[in-house]
Amino acid sequence: MKKGFSLLGLPVISIKEGKEAGRVIDLLVAPKGLKLEFLLVGRQSKYIDLRLLAFSQVVGLGQYAVTVETEAQLQQIEAVPAVRDCLEASVDIMDKMVLTRSGNLEGLIADLFFDEKNGSIVRMDYKDLHNDMELQSIDSREIISLGQDVLFVKDRRQAHAKAAPETVPAIPTTATQKRSGALLFKQKQRQFLMGKEVQKDIRDRHNQVIIPRGTVVTGEVLDVAEGHDRFSELTQWAK
Repeated sequence: MKKGFSLLGLPVISIKEGKEAGRVIDLLVAPKGLKLEFLLVGRQSKYIDLRLLAFSQVVGLGQYAVTVETEAQLQQIEAVPAVRDCLEASVDIMDKMVLTRSGNLEGLIADLFFDEKNGSIVRMDYKDLHNDMELQSIDSREIISLGQDVLFVKDRRQAHAKAAPETVPAIPTTATQKRSGALLFKQKQRQFLMGKEVQKDIRDRHNQVIIPRGTVVTGEVLDVAEGHDRFSELTQWAK
């Protein structure tokens, strides 16, 4: 059994070419059958380049890297129609709401665990909103459905439901925001840029340097770039 979160950020290295083909930035789970079908891989190029790696094409899932036979196995998203359901249901799966059949909010997904041989989801961990965000586990047999906004599970915590306050944290707002494809893509771009080094001074419309060459990209740097409408330029020069 493999921990899903441990894959995020790992380099994808092709055996044939002997080079890094990108880094894992998300896990795409098929809502029907609850299997890890694809790894979403960010490749560094002039612009952010997102590719898909089918789980069936993975050779190894090591502590340092995910290995594949050849870089050509990373496909463009639009070339894989079957990925649409996975994208809608599981992109940014971490922090998706966990809701019971009767409509009680249990928490937020924290991690998933899968069978390394076939990708089947074995269990998911979630942060319990009723117990100081303590991690709880959900066996795959308790999962009813995985959707765009919510992971539905069987009713199993009725006591918590009765004790819950009338007003719960405004988590649905985040889930609603995830419906925007543009927002999701921007989130992936931001995640991919974090920790990279800016190779050229980024200037504002008045030719003033707002992000000096050599700056390591952080959340604050990304906000500055967006605030001055220089995000695209930052994606070009952060490596």
